[in-house]
Order: sequence, then structure tokens, then C-alpha cells
Amino acid sequence: MNNKKLVQHFYLLFPVIFMLFFTSACNEYEEPDKIFDPNIQNPTKIPVINSVTPNGTAVAGVREITIEGENFTSGDTTWVVIGSNISPIIKSISDTRIVLYRPPNFGNSLDIKVVVPSADGFGKLSNYNIEVPIDSFQTFTVGSGLPDFFVMEIDKHGTHWTCAGRRIDKVTSDGLFYTSFKDRFTGIGTAFTTFTDLKFGRGGYLYALVGRAEIYLINPVDSLASVLTYATLPVNTSKLDFNTQGNIYTGGSNGVYLITPTTDLTGTPVSTGHYSGVTIVEVRVFNDHLYVADSKNVWRNIINADGTLGPDESLVNLNDISELDTCIISSFNIDIDGRIFLCIQEHSRYSLFVLESSVSVTPFYVDNILPLNVKQILWGYNSRYMYLNRSRMITSGMRVHQIGMDKVGAPNYGRDF
Repeated sequence: MNNKKLVQHFYLLFPVIFMLFFTSACNEYEEPDKIFDPNIQNPTKIPVINSVTPNGTAVAGVREITIEGENFTSGDTTWVVIGSNISPIIKSISDTRIVLYRPPNFGNSLDIKVVVPSADGFGKLSNYNIEVPIDSFQTFTVGSGLPDFFVMEIDKHGTHWTCAGRRIDKVTSDGLFYTSFKDRFTGIGTAFTTFTDLKFGRGGYLYALVGRAEIYLINPVDSLASVLTYATLPVNTSKLDFNTQGNIYTGGSNGVYLITPTTDLTGTPVSTGHYSGVTIVEVRVFNDHLYVADSKNVWRNIINADGTLGPDESLVNLNDISELDTCIISSFNIDIDGRIFLCIQEHSRYSLFVLESSVSVTPFYVDNILPLNVKQILWGYNSRYMYLNRSRMITSGMRVHQIGMDKVGAPNYGRDF
């Protein structure tokens, strides 16, 4: 009887004992922190992306990408992610705008994200495209068989004409094949051991300079045709360009000369009286102005109706720019809007710079995109592609790179391609 009462009391007390034990056991573990605390008065706002410029696609040549939105600086730190690139370089940032320098990665249908780590989410825009910024051609690889060349020209079909010692080669527009066009056995004499310039010009001829007083004509159709002498200057010359009348402006280290056509195959040189003592690395005609560069400076002169030149106007002097005062200009070119692109050597990070409208000189791409050791830049014919010539500057790798631009090159006045 007593045992029966004991069992009954146990069943009555069991729920109480169990609750005391369970409560005590649970109190041995701390409750985890809350992921989101609704009691926080000012939580970090989630970034929102409203738009990206350029819209939809950043073509090759676009230098900056701008993100518009909200809450970009709501936390202590802001990250931007483009595709797999978690560290594109930010040029400027505010709560509603982020400006990025073009990243080196590219592709289609990329996600752009703005991340503030303390926010409970991130801003995202999908399906953004970034065009490949730089390309190359297998034939131009060092050791491919194509001889190292001094200068290069591109015709209206996209064919690349390269000039080595006593030899001219043609590379197909796709960069897959090359052929020897003219060499020592077909009229390229000992005067052509080096080339300093080669351009298509009046009459469809190739006008060649070799650092001597002569300007030579090379027939680009008949490889067996004799090389002609178009004009002979009283001094050596190394660079040339044409104006709308087919006149030539040319210079080396003894001033710029104007050569007017006497016939289709000859011209008469006259000194312009400008740039005596300047060692010229490039000349270019654009918008009724002559542009001239040496290793440190770029100048320009208005071209008068009779072909004479106005006063020298200094556009840039690298000696006045602290980060570029030890660098040299090896080439320059101009786009359809008149922007001047400088090919710079002896800089530790960049080879292509732009003379901005504010008269400052900035790298074309800030991120690590373009190669170093470039000696010549030139546009394709009426093309938005610029070509970087590195031949004779490197001992391995790719000698020519093609980079897409957002504008076409300046017109080629007075030239028949």
C-alpha cells in the first residue's frame, strides 16, 4: 500500500522535476547575438544601383564607368565588384555616384555590385557588358618569322606594311599570314638599312623616309617596280605627313620643310623656318594645324592658306610634369575630336597617355591593361582601332597590339590608300 502511494506521488512530481531540470540545462548556454536588431535606430542602408554609364556596354576605349544610385557611403567601407573583379579602382565616390576606372576584366552578362559590409544586402545590376580592350595577332609574336621592323603602316584593307632593314613585308588584316613584298633582290638598296617613316600618300604610293635627305616612292602594287626619289632636301629628314592639298610637311633635326608637288612623282622642298635644332619624333596634320613633337614637347602651328606656318604654340612639356619629367615621347597621334595621344617610354607603369582638354596629361587606362615598351602608335584606316608597335623594343612576346577606342582617328588628309 505504501509503495502504491509512493508511485502515485512520483507521477505527480515528475512534470515539475522535468521542467526544473530542462530549464536549468538550458540556462547553461548563452543565447546567440541577433543578426538583425529591430531596436537599432539607424541601421546601415542597403545600396541601390539605379543606372550605369555607359548604358549596357562599355566598349573598348571607354576609360571610366559611372554607377548612379543611393546609399553608396552609408557604412564605413564600400566595395565594388564587377564580374569576378573584386577590386576595380575607384576614381571618386559619393552617396549617389561612383566613378570607376575601366577594369582590365571583360565579358558579357557581368554583374555589377555595390557592397557596404555593414548593410543587410547589396546593390546589384546584371547583364552588363565590357568589351575586350586589347587584342593581338599571332604573326607579330617575336620569333614568328616576320623580321623585326622599324615602322608600320596600315592601308584601307587593314593590311599591315612593316619595314625591316632592306625589306618590306605585308601582314594580312587578320594577322595570320605575312609575305615579303620587296627586298634587296627587288630594288631595296643599301640606303634602306633603316626606316624612320612610311605613309601612304599622294598618288597611292608609299612615301618612305630612311633618315637621309631623300623622300622615296614605293609602288605598293608592283613589287618589281623601281624605287623613285620624290624629293631631295638640303638636310636629312625622318618624319612626314600630308595636308589636304597633298603637300608634305617633313622634318628631322634641321627644321620642318614644306614640299609642294611639282608633278605626280616629284616635289619641291622649301624651309618653313620652324623647329631648327629640334630632333623631331613625329609630325601630324589635323584641322589646318601642324603638330610637331620631339622627345619632351608637343607643339602646333596654324597652317596658312599658302602653306606657311603660324607661330609655334606649346601644348605640353614633359619637363614641367613631375611624374613624367624623366620620360620621353616616342610617338603621338590624334583622334577625330582632336585629342592627342602620347606614346611615352621610360614610365614604370604606363605607355599611352592623353593630353586632356584641361592641358593635363593622364594615363589612357589607369588599371594594368596596356603593355610597356611601345615606340609607335597609329590608327587603322578610318578605324576605331589604334595599334601599338613594340617591334625592336622587346626580345619576346607580342610586337603589335590592337586596342579598341571610343573614337576613330583623325582624317588622313591628302593621302591615297
